[in-house]
Amino acid sequence: MSFLATLFFMSIAAHTSCAQIFDNFGFDLFKPKRGVFAAKLKLPTQVELLKRQKSRAELAKQLQANVTVKMTGVPKIKGTIQVEFPDRLRLKAGFLGLSEYGVDVGSNTELFWIWMKASTREQPEVMYYAEHDDYDRSAMRLSIPLDPKWLLDGLGLSQFSPQDRHTGPYSRADGKIELLTEKQTSAGIQRVITLFDEQSFVIVQQALYNSQDKLVAYMNSSDHQTIDAKDRTIEVPRKIEIFMVQGNGETTGISIQLGRISLDPLYGDPKKMWSLPRADGVAKVNLASELSMPTPKLKATSGNSGWKFQD
Repeated sequence: MSFLATLFFMSIAAHTSCAQIFDNFGFDLFKPKRGVFAAKLKLPTQVELLKRQKSRAELAKQLQANVTVKMTGVPKIKGTIQVEFPDRLRLKAGFLGLSEYGVDVGSNTELFWIWMKASTREQPEVMYYAEHDDYDRSAMRLSIPLDPKWLLDGLGLSQFSPQDRHTGPYSRADGKIELLTEKQTSAGIQRVITLFDEQSFVIVQQALYNSQDKLVAYMNSSDHQTIDAKDRTIEVPRKIEIFMVQGNGETTGISIQLGRISLDPLYGDPKKMWSLPRADGVAKVNLASELSMPTPKLKATSGNSGWKFQD
């Protein structure tokens, strides 16, 4: 997974596993509540709902904010997040705000990485990485069937692909709007249930089910902030909670709190910002080293020889 895999391995490295991490995570997708709006609001058509989401996403080209990351049993870490939609992301955070004592997480068009800088006896410094295409066909992907860029979806500014199958929207008794999306992946059909707020139509929750219809992850987006964008306004969540359901039924979670959100152009060298950083002397682990599916016929080369480390 590009960015959600990132967070998942952050939580693994910190040994954060428990039956329930947050007291009130508000997950309510096990029993769909399709019904009638109490306020009798007009239910948008699928075209209207997806067009509205597309318009919102197109207004936000770049995003940056200070972040506070919380994981159970580990002191919170602080840092920054930078995003260039649709697929570039960089998060640097650490104890006392120093990334040298934390993590460097990134994703670009070709690959993603998770550089665990803070080392302990149980977890030495290491960099996990993988090309997106290889990870989609890897054995790891089968056990963790998540899209690499799911955190970008958590910001509520992703677009729904016309290549996927969408069903709905449906009104629910709790006032939310529900949309079901089916995606064809190398691991089989995946289903995503997205819940929208009934008034603002912002995404408030997404849940991912694997090809066996088992819940593998879900994400809550809340505390939305209204931001001016090109003479219009969009709503971006300031709190994102991501939970992964493990095979034994236990839940691993992470919470990301965003500070002041800015849609101004990003500062810095794009080549360095979106490139795999140098990590001399650090152990590197390719998460897609074991491919479980054949390389697509249209792909000319395989492996990880097409890119280089950058400063």
